[in-house]
Amino acid sequence: MTIFRVADRQIALRTNSPSFVARLSQLYGEYEREPPEPCDCPMIEVMRLTEAACAKGERWRIVDQKLQRLQTETLEEALYEVDLAFGTYAMEARPDLLQLHGGGVSRGGRRTILVLGGPRAGKTTLLAGLLGRGFEYVADELLFLHPERLAVIPFRRGIFIREAALKEVRAVWPAATLSYAYTKDDGTRRYLPAPGSFQQAPTREVAAPYLLIFPAYRAESARRIELLPLEEVFGRLLSQTLNLAGHGFAGVSALARLAESAPAYEITASSLRDAVACVESVLHA
Repeated sequence: MTIFRVADRQIALRTNSPSFVARLSQLYGEYEREPPEPCDCPMIEVMRLTEAACAKGERWRIVDQKLQRLQTETLEEALYEVDLAFGTYAMEARPDLLQLHGGGVSRGGRRTILVLGGPRAGKTTLLAGLLGRGFEYVADELLFLHPERLAVIPFRRGIFIREAALKEVRAVWPAATLSYAYTKDDGTRRYLPAPGSFQQAPTREVAAPYLLIFPAYRAESARRIELLPLEEVFGRLLSQTLNLAGHGFAGVSALARLAESAPAYEITASSLRDAVACVESVLHA
């Protein structure tokens, strides 16, 4: 049994595949093999099946307290399912933190940039472009924000990039090693960069956000940088917070302070290269 610590919660993994442990540790960092004491924590079992036990389209079997039972064909697909489970456990483990739908990067753990927006806004694609420029990875899809200090707690889950964005990501981030991860129900494929391709934020807590970015990709549009008014930023932050009801007035107050302290920009671009250039121009302004 292997123990991972995710958002200060222990999760036990039982598997017959050392390669799966190695890949998961590349995403989630330190782990402990064969803990000396029994672990009263969630358990996920991931088993690589023998050829004799394989059914059609099944090479890996996952049994989880929440996911029930799943079958996948590749290690990468199994990794994606366990990554989703880790995200669910992390949200349950840290109700004390504000949880936002978005991602983030930093420089030396000090200048933290949050990338926010709705589904298919281009958040992950822009994050990948910024990683290619040497920024450090903080989080993707799920952000944890301390409601008092406004510090960001890194949550380094997998960065799953849409196939449609691969060409642009590779142009901006040529050093990245991207491998096929899984296919969504709608038939679109996702790719996962190797952890060695990018730097990670060096601390367990990075500085309060220095900049908020809301990407908007529009085909054949001229690139545009718009400083958003305070009221609109506050409204967008409210809509992007997943557990606001559990924080009440304190959570609303924290988001108001964040809107006041970090300038927010909507960046409109028709390419990833232009979007990254817009972020860099704001940083150097």
